[in-house]
Amino acid sequence: MLNILLLICGLILVLMTVIVLYSNYKSSINLWLSGFLISGFLWVFSNFITNISRSNNSILLFSRTAIIGGSLISYTYLMFCYEFTGKIKNLSKPKILLILLPILFLLAIEPTKLNIIEASESSITTGYGYILLMIVLVLYFAYGFILLLLNYLKSEGNRKRQIYYALIGTVFSFIPGIILNGIFPIIGNPKPAEYGSFVVIFFATFTSIAIIKHRLLDIKLVIIRSLAYVVSILMLALTYMLLVSFILFKVMGLKINLTEELLLSLLIAIITLIFSRIQKYFVKVTNSIFFRGMYDTQLVLNKFNKNLVSSYEIRQLFSKSSSTIEEALNPNFIVFGIRGDDSKSLKSGVLKENPELLNIDDLLQTSLKYNKKVIYVDEINESQDMDKQKLTSKGIAVLVRLTPSLKDIGIGYIIIGSKRGGNMYSSQDISLIEIMSNELFIATQNLMHFEEIQNFNVTLQQKVDDATRKLRRTNEKLRELDESKDDFISMASHQLRTPLTSVKGYISMMIEGDGGKINDTQKTMLNQAFFSAQRMVYLIADLLNVSRLKSGKFVIETKAVDLSNLVSEEMGQMTEIASSKSLTLSYNKPKNFPKLNIDETKTRQVVMNYIDNAIYYTPQGGKIDITLEDKPETVELRVVDNGIGVPKSEQHHLFTKFYRAENARKVRPDGTGLGLFMAKKVIVAEGGAIIFDSQEGKGSTFGFTFSKNSLEVKTDSSLKPKKTT
Repeated sequence: MLNILLLICGLILVLMTVIVLYSNYKSSINLWLSGFLISGFLWVFSNFITNISRSNNSILLFSRTAIIGGSLISYTYLMFCYEFTGKIKNLSKPKILLILLPILFLLAIEPTKLNIIEASESSITTGYGYILLMIVLVLYFAYGFILLLLNYLKSEGNRKRQIYYALIGTVFSFIPGIILNGIFPIIGNPKPAEYGSFVVIFFATFTSIAIIKHRLLDIKLVIIRSLAYVVSILMLALTYMLLVSFILFKVMGLKINLTEELLLSLLIAIITLIFSRIQKYFVKVTNSIFFRGMYDTQLVLNKFNKNLVSSYEIRQLFSKSSSTIEEALNPNFIVFGIRGDDSKSLKSGVLKENPELLNIDDLLQTSLKYNKKVIYVDEINESQDMDKQKLTSKGIAVLVRLTPSLKDIGIGYIIIGSKRGGNMYSSQDISLIEIMSNELFIATQNLMHFEEIQNFNVTLQQKVDDATRKLRRTNEKLRELDESKDDFISMASHQLRTPLTSVKGYISMMIEGDGGKINDTQKTMLNQAFFSAQRMVYLIADLLNVSRLKSGKFVIETKAVDLSNLVSEEMGQMTEIASSKSLTLSYNKPKNFPKLNIDETKTRQVVMNYIDNAIYYTPQGGKIDITLEDKPETVELRVVDNGIGVPKSEQHHLFTKFYRAENARKVRPDGTGLGLFMAKKVIVAEGGAIIFDSQEGKGSTFGFTFSKNSLEVKTDSSLKPKKTT
């Protein structure tokens, strides 16, 4: 009797494995549950073989084989718990390896005496490996139980009931299993272990309850299809048994016993099912009997998506979506709507109440507490029975919120009645509705935005015209203000230049001794005053030039200029300032240098600006080298320093008006940002090009280059002034 029960237990485990894998062999949770069931079958089958074995060697061999199933049971159970609770995504590769290593070690020692030393029908002697196996089983099952328990405490509704049955199955499997298969064999009594194999059926049973009653896995259709195939096989077996009996008994005159005839007929029936044409025929027959309400989810979604992209208004969208859902699910009614807008609602079918009498906002507020977009009324538990009664009294089977978030009441709703045939909505139906609701939310929202845009276009042109008029008036005022600013700068610059010229003249006369003899200290101070006055003159000239650029009066007045003398003179004025900062200022003046047709005043201002910047932005003790080269095609001036440099990210702004680098503003807060801007304007207007290179913290190179072909003086005659903007 015990062996028959073991066989039945094994067949149940195999059937459970086939059903679980057939439902969705790609699902991780299905695979781990199948692994647990297969491990349980290996354990049960090995115990069955052990029971019917008569030699001690066979008993020892299959007793050790049973332990392999026990080891795999603990590993697959723990991984099932990880997958079922959603914690498996947090498992790193080192942790997975840590879980697997003890199992691999146990599998390695299980064929040896470390596991079971000897075994017979009446006794068993276990080794340290068997004790280690029991410890691993206790740890793995306890850890898996804790994972389930913690997830149970956080869950609610149908999910909580699923975990509840898994916990009950664990308790009824784990505790008896450790007692019967762990404690008794270790103390040398193998008899109780014969009943230990049945404990795995408890976990399988309670998991089955969760599967069938609470849809842990979507296998309702699988069970029906499996039954259909069983019926098909039995029908074939009966048909072929009659056919074989007729041929053997009546035609050939042979006689075989009933068992042989049954086995032969069953074998022929199974072989027949292998052939695709026969199989397709039975699939067609079983579908017509058992699956009249079936549909292909992908085909339904393809049609639904086609309707979404071909709809240009909300009522049209709802109408097409309603037709698609009715065709697939066959509900009593469907109501679509957008909250607070009766003109966008649409009903289909017959409601127990008119849709106008339904308090949609109240229903949607009720659905918020379930933390779901799709509420299946049959899944509402007993503690929330008032909600269930409220919905079922209106004939509502499914309530859907069109929302992007579980916490948001959403922009609209879908209310679906029960099926006309009286069937329940399956997991396939609910999944289909959820997918459709997500896509319908996006499509509805897009159409709402589209309608808003259409309405907005009615007044958009008027708003644009008003804004354009205001912008024109504002621009006109800005233009007037800008002209006033330029006039003020031009007037102020002219007014300031006259007294500054006088100041410079008197200071120069005092330095030359026209006002009497002065000492060295006085001379140094007067030189500083003269240089500051000269810088002010250059600043005023920059302001005037900026104003002239905007008014189109910026003029380059060219004449023959010895650039080498010009650089020497400007450097001479800066020597004392460089010395006061302990800077080395060097200039190797060329002996023979061609004269160029350039604007002497403006070019002098550029050279002074380069040297002045180098002095200000080079720390004490630094070095400034000025080079002027006469090359075959060009002449080039370079002012090279080892100062603070210009940050790379700011270099592209450097020659724009009023711009100064961040580090330059810290060193010299009083700068204007006009010097380099005007330098570039002057050099480009004269037909030259700017030279610039810099590295933050290491120094800069500023300069310019002129083409000798266009600017070199070939005669003594000077060119007429030209106007350049």
